[in-house]
Amino acid sequence: MDNKPIIAIATAHGSGGIGIIRISGHNLENLIKIICGQDLKPRYASLLNIYEEDDKSNIIDKVIAVYFKNPHSYTGEDILELQAHGGMVVLDMLIQKCLNVGKNFGMRLAKAGEFTQRAFLNGKIDLIQAEAVADIINANSENAVKSASLSLQGHFSKSIHELLDKLIYLRLLIESSIDFPEEELDYSHTQSIENQFNNIIENFNQIMRKSQQGYILHKGISIVLAGEPNVGKSSLINALAQKDVAIVTPIAGTTRDKISIDIQINGVNVRLIDTAGLRETNDTIEEIGIQRTWQAIQESNILLYITSFEEQNQSISNINIPYENKIMGAILEKNPNLEIIQVKNKSDLVYKSDAITRDMDNIINISAKTGYGLNDLRAKILDIIGYKNDNEGIFLARKRHINALQNTAHSIELAHSNFKYGNQIDLIAEELRIAQENLNTITGNFTSDDLLGKIFSEFCIGK
Repeated sequence: MDNKPIIAIATAHGSGGIGIIRISGHNLENLIKIICGQDLKPRYASLLNIYEEDDKSNIIDKVIAVYFKNPHSYTGEDILELQAHGGMVVLDMLIQKCLNVGKNFGMRLAKAGEFTQRAFLNGKIDLIQAEAVADIINANSENAVKSASLSLQGHFSKSIHELLDKLIYLRLLIESSIDFPEEELDYSHTQSIENQFNNIIENFNQIMRKSQQGYILHKGISIVLAGEPNVGKSSLINALAQKDVAIVTPIAGTTRDKISIDIQINGVNVRLIDTAGLRETNDTIEEIGIQRTWQAIQESNILLYITSFEEQNQSISNINIPYENKIMGAILEKNPNLEIIQVKNKSDLVYKSDAITRDMDNIINISAKTGYGLNDLRAKILDIIGYKNDNEGIFLARKRHINALQNTAHSIELAHSNFKYGNQIDLIAEELRIAQENLNTITGNFTSDDLLGKIFSEFCIGK
């Protein structure tokens, strides 16, 4: 690791009331005295002037300086924070002053996420907590903030470490049998191993459930509204967003390009994408929009396929099932694994909507105009993605966490199966070792440099 001092603006770019500059490195006392013109008492705020280099008559800014002595700092190194006025020009001048006086100390501008990376490498936080820092900053809902905060406080890490302890103990029981192969396993020893397996599997399932829920909060979901022109897609997206974001007219082909907006459904961030109607057309501009509709469908989690009741008093027997028309057939052919919700709009044009809902369970009947059926649609969306709206103890998990947990589950299942069928002990021990290594990648106890580089490169500068 490069231990040279690093510096960056820690607040968001742009004008503001306050801007914070952060410096981190080893043994910064002499550098701090040069920058601030005086010694600073650790963990005390000092109001002082920062002057232009070699010119005590020109003040760059009056700042509040705080010195955090290692190891009692965010990075585990010495840290100096300068709280200045929040204009970008003055902050840039302060940065340049610090770089000039710090060149003899090897000071340089920090890379993205480098402060948090040093906190991880210096043992202040584990990898889950490091990622939670970025997740809190980028959270798109209150539930996501709460879940990321739990991870930052160490709840996710604690659960992983507790599972690791149980896994290590089970490995000891198993590998003790390898060390003494001439001794047959008695019933009590066999039963103890089986109990440990069951306990680990139960514990693991709890972690997996919370992590999967947290992954939904972290990633959000993408929903494309598609269907033939003039079935009310734009009206529906306006109704779900509770504001006008799409143009609504009775003219087919009004939406020529996709329109997206982020909303929340019970704390889950949902990106709604309104698309051009799927139909054959000779309009070049509309055709481009339709091509983009197909692309949006391929990239989405869920497709809301919208049709509508066209005439008042339309009978149930005359309803055209979307799966039977050629557009839905083409969608399924290109995207066989796509989750699809069939929505019948304009139910306000039909009498006895309740009877229609009971008789047509495979279709959600709604009215974007009156709001009828929208709560059923929201509930169906959350049901399809598997979100239970139970935020207690949910960890804001990332895709790599889910992948590691799935690999862990596979190895534990193989080990348990081998044990139950009396297969060789060394095969069981090897699967448990692999499971342990997969869990270690989550907290960073066993993580490649390439993965670390990718993770911290996604952070903002100054964090």
